[in-house]
Amino acid sequence: MSRATITSKGQVTVPKDVREQLKLGAGDVVDFVVENDGCTRETPGWINRVVLCELVWVLESSYRYDRSQVADVVENLLKADDLVVEDSNHA
Repeated sequence: MSRATITSKGQVTVPKDVREQLKLGAGDVVDFVVENDGCTRETPGWINRVVLCELVWVLESSYRYDRSQVADVVENLLKADDLVVEDSNHA
């Protein structure tokens, strides 16, 4: 995580590592979006085991996902920084 300080004039210098990662340069326009709800690393969303099982069932029965596609979805959920899956530390 990078951090910046707002000056008395309301200006912010975007940290070098962020500029490099986002490929930002002089003259680029940056939009700021305020999100009051949603999941973040600091306030992650919660998924319990029942919901995870229902997701697998829906993906297979309604969307006709095969086992490898379902496994990819579940793996990505388990890896997500902004979600906590019940008992995922035992997976």
